[in-house]
Amino acid sequence: MDNFLGQGLILSLDYFYDNINSYILNKLLLNINNSFTNVTAIKTSYLNLILELKYSTDLPIIGCINKVYPDTIVNLTPTINDIYELAKVGVNIVYLDASTKMRANSMTIHEFYYKIKLLFPELYFIGVVYTLEDIKNISSLKFDAICIRDNYSIISNVTNYVSSDVPLIFDSVVTDNLLIDDKYIELFDSGINNIIINSKIITPKHQLQEFIENVFN
Repeated sequence: MDNFLGQGLILSLDYFYDNINSYILNKLLLNINNSFTNVTAIKTSYLNLILELKYSTDLPIIGCINKVYPDTIVNLTPTINDIYELAKVGVNIVYLDASTKMRANSMTIHEFYYKIKLLFPELYFIGVVYTLEDIKNISSLKFDAICIRDNYSIISNVTNYVSSDVPLIFDSVVTDNLLIDDKYIELFDSGINNIIINSKIITPKHQLQEFIENVFN
């Protein structure tokens, strides 16, 4: 399988987009390519920001849509229409819920994935899982990458169900502003290909750059 993501960090920009002005955001975007050499992709759930990123960086852009629908508890890129919206603004990597939960219109993840692979053969899909049961359930679907969301305990069991050539991503829902170098090093050593730096822990440029250097040097 084509590893479409080099090993490294995925930078989430959603917090910046909500909390700082466009001038500071644009300054960051213009510096990403040169300054953060171990950032391999950028993730966002804002369509307008995706359009800005297309003109500001050569890094791959991972898109998702957070939306609530009345007939499902899945809200991370839950429908085919959401993927159409992402494709229209130029996303080529889609981040979506791949759990066992039923989607809108009582659609299973298997039914959903077969449809989107037919409709969007040019896109890469990252399946987000939360439990070992989720991983077992999608083991036959051949996602382009698997993202484990906030569950360290299942990492050691993933290789029993996921092919070794499928990139593994870790996305931690962080509640504070601390970047812990040792935890990231440990995750990479365990076979994780990418770690998402979530919006809660994105810090000023000099602090983020120092953190990246500590992890990779």
